[in-house]
Amino acid sequence: MNAGLRNILIFFLGLFTAASLLQSMIRFQLGPQIFVLDSFLWWFVIISVTNFTASVLTLKYYQHQNYKFALFAGAISTIINICQAIVGFTMLEYHKLSSYNIPLLLLSLVIGIVYAISLIFLGLKRKYWLAITGIFMFIVGLHFLITIIRMVYFPAGILNTTIEKIAQWTDLASSFVPLLFILHFLRERKKLPGSNTEMPMQKQVIGLMASGIVCFILMLIYGVWIFSESRAKMYWAQYNYNKTKELAKLFEFKIFKNSNGNTLMYELLRPLNYDSSKKYPLVVSLPYGGQPGTDTIKQIEGAVAAELLSTESNRENILHLFLFLIVHPAEDGEAFLITRQ
Repeated sequence: MNAGLRNILIFFLGLFTAASLLQSMIRFQLGPQIFVLDSFLWWFVIISVTNFTASVLTLKYYQHQNYKFALFAGAISTIINICQAIVGFTMLEYHKLSSYNIPLLLLSLVIGIVYAISLIFLGLKRKYWLAITGIFMFIVGLHFLITIIRMVYFPAGILNTTIEKIAQWTDLASSFVPLLFILHFLRERKKLPGSNTEMPMQKQVIGLMASGIVCFILMLIYGVWIFSESRAKMYWAQYNYNKTKELAKLFEFKIFKNSNGNTLMYELLRPLNYDSSKKYPLVVSLPYGGQPGTDTIKQIEGAVAAELLSTESNRENILHLFLFLIVHPAEDGEAFLITRQ
């Protein structure tokens, strides 16, 4: 393998490692909301192109070293990753092809495990860093594959929040895979031939070098953008949470239990100058969608009625009781409301 190509491969692997670590860090902070950032779409495109380039150059290395099993498994894995990237882009931009996401993910994980096994076998040829990379990929891929299968076939047995946490850690672990490849190529730096100066190869190296510089510049621009956007989103999320926390202090947390022993949690807001001998109209509000049933603060966040009717002027001038229902999961995983019997 040409020394120039080897160095460019190391460069693209390093670029992909840095980008993956940044994305993992942001995903840990934002969760699934990272996918709705304005900057994420083209960030996704750039990181996919970088990954594709690094994968193709790695395949060229396998071909040069005559690692047939790794070459075949890596080629199939690269093709599946391209399909995943196309589906991911279509989902983000056009909100279509989402039904292909899970099947492609499962297929990618299976092929990735086969690819990992092919690298493990290279340990027999004293390619220890490649073998370590394969072991690492095998453990991470198998764990995530089992989680996805549980989610698909036993949806009641695992929570979406658990899936997201596992996905976050899987993303983080996957970020170190290209770093392990880099360690392998650095170890082989003196072993790989570097004297090939054929003109076609030199032109290829120059073209890839130019592409690498463009990817680096674009990744730097969009990396700053996605980082800034994520920081702003976290700031406003924390700001809204603090406001909601102050709002929640006005409510009284109560639990209603019916004759069957079922319970319903709710928050009650009384008007100012409340007189227990009088009758008041009752305003009932359901919780804001998408928030955990056990989080009595976040459920109020975004509830317009709660924000409007809890202002001091409304509590003074509008004589009403405001009841905020807290829907929590039943044993079968479905939300329920309790009626008085």
